[in-house]
Amino acid sequence: MTDFIADTLLPIPAPKRKPPRMILDEIVGAQGAQDIEKTGVISFHAVGDTGHAGGGTEDMQEFVADAMTADFDINAPATSPAFFLHLGDVDYYDNTDRGYHEQFYVQKVSGEDHRHSRQSRRRNLQIRRRVGGKRKALIMAVHHPPFSRGSHSSSALMLADIDDACATAGVQPDLVLAAHSHDYQRYTRFVAGAHGELEIPFIVAGGGGRGLSPHVAVADGIRKDNLRYEKSLRAYGYLKLAIDSRKIDVTFFEVPAGGGAAKFDSVSIDLSTSKIN
Repeated sequence: MTDFIADTLLPIPAPKRKPPRMILDEIVGAQGAQDIEKTGVISFHAVGDTGHAGGGTEDMQEFVADAMTADFDINAPATSPAFFLHLGDVDYYDNTDRGYHEQFYVQKVSGEDHRHSRQSRRRNLQIRRRVGGKRKALIMAVHHPPFSRGSHSSSALMLADIDDACATAGVQPDLVLAAHSHDYQRYTRFVAGAHGELEIPFIVAGGGGRGLSPHVAVADGIRKDNLRYEKSLRAYGYLKLAIDSRKIDVTFFEVPAGGGAAKFDSVSIDLSTSKIN
């Protein structure tokens, strides 16, 4: 995929910082980061496929944003979501500046700016899972889903990039997040590990408000080879993640027309066994 980008599109820009890393202090401040560390848990939101100046069904992105905002308790910031991780696709106008500023959200990952149709995938990812001997949760976030049975199909190129990076680093992710298909899907991928089979959730969360997929296949919960299709929903909504030293908890909240939020699905990853609950 990176070869295709380099040969066909514009050059991949060099990182503006080395190493290309953002720390929590830069988002919530040093004191905020210390307060979160004291709780032993960090939480954040994630969803993709937003971006519209409003009108018609596109008002749904406002309802999704309102629902996420309601999760934040101004009197308890240390136990509220620390940040919003955008999973890509934030601007849908066609090569013009019309409405661009109303739609653009600056912090996104490996997605598409539809004015330029660029990808920012990188095969030579530096992945670190252990720092100072301590087990760290490894969450990978991309835009094109490695697995999908919605209006956008699975990206074999994205999966190959992930597998190549993980093989080079000698680690596997605990969780993979994606978007692109405007719906919700959750898969479990089974991967051979040094101490048994790993269970890795792959989640598509593309219901941020920019319309819905025409269709998404119903999840059957049946394992086929190394993959099981667990849950699906053609609806708007967002993810809320909570991570501590033992596990990653992921919850998808459905947001209906008119606002509000209701829990639809959840999964927990045990960091000591790499199994899901």
